[in-house]
Amino acid sequence: MGVLKRASLAKIIGVIFMFLGVIAFLYMVLSFDYDYYNEIKHTKVSDNIERIVMEEQLIIHWVVGLTSLISSVAVGTVLLTLDKIAGLIEDVRDRLSAID
Repeated sequence: MGVLKRASLAKIIGVIFMFLGVIAFLYMVLSFDYDYYNEIKHTKVSDNIERIVMEEQLIIHWVVGLTSLISSVAVGTVLLTLDKIAGLIEDVRDRLSAID
């Protein structure tokens, strides 16, 4: 292929998927109200329902964030791999046509 590499649609979409996964992960993790959670966590209130709800929300934020990160990185990796396979098939086809 030479010095210049081709930028295919699968490669571009794969990188975009990975980037969006990182952005979604950061958004989910950073959207949780850590200040209020820390304030509630250190109080000695007999009714801890608010603390329990905040802990559940914290877990949900982390699970959803990690799920979006892992799934988008997986899809991006599959697209980048398909792009690599398509490039190798194209190289083999070019070599075979040069032999004929």
